[in-house]
Amino acid sequence: MSKIIVTPKNEKHLNKLLDDKIDAVLLSIENLSINSEYYISLNKLREILPKIKEKNKEVFISVNKIMHNYDLEELKICMQTLKELNVDKILFYDLSILSIADKLNITNKLVIYNEHSNASINSHKFYQSYGVDESLITSDITLEEINEIKKQTGIKLIVPVYGHIPIMYSRRYLLTNYFNHIKKQKTSPYYYFKQNEDKYIIKEEPYGTGIYSGKIINLDEEYKKYQNTFDYIILYSNFIDASIYDNTIKHYLNINDLDKFDNSYKGFAYTKTTYKVKKDE
Repeated sequence: MSKIIVTPKNEKHLNKLLDDKIDAVLLSIENLSINSEYYISLNKLREILPKIKEKNKEVFISVNKIMHNYDLEELKICMQTLKELNVDKILFYDLSILSIADKLNITNKLVIYNEHSNASINSHKFYQSYGVDESLITSDITLEEINEIKKQTGIKLIVPVYGHIPIMYSRRYLLTNYFNHIKKQKTSPYYYFKQNEDKYIIKEEPYGTGIYSGKIINLDEEYKKYQNTFDYIILYSNFIDASIYDNTIKHYLNINDLDKFDNSYKGFAYTKTTYKVKKDE
């Protein structure tokens, strides 16, 4: 049966979630990660880690920012600290982390977190050749394709099943640039924009701008069916009220007792994404 990873919204919420029968928490390191509402320092991690371990929960750490040269010294200190603290898994995007982890002999703790690049059998085999054997799989592919990756590689899979899914991240400050252009002040931490009939969330952070699905993906029925295929599932809490999120966790914890499911948004679970490259004419 799949293990459940949750994403706390703040420290108070984390303490509450530790009393649930979840299996793991995902925490984001400040300055070195994106796509979170709750960022912590390494000192804070040292402080709260014993409490999490007392509750027998796994600790997943996100260091998923695109790194720059000026990040490298801080990143090396972070990776060394995560090794010393013996965290369970480290979610990464930038290949500099793979290089540092190799030198520290902790590639077995790495989880691919490329959002859109880890979408094929061969991309996963590439990372496996470097000792990485776990992937937070992209939401851009179908359940059929996810199962095929699992079948062909045997890699451990973390599958996003709930929440506003990250679509893209830009290093540019898109909201600031826009409001400067129209000569108005930003009045909200995030905004919505529409394209045709679809609505998306756009949020600016210290290191760029993230865009997320406006609709909440909910693969509860699919989780019940494929829980022996998914090694972990992750429930995203971004932009969702804590009480609604907590009730969703209970919903997933009791999934085997449920026979009826809402007609929820399924993302690309059953819809293949086709990219066509036009030849020069």
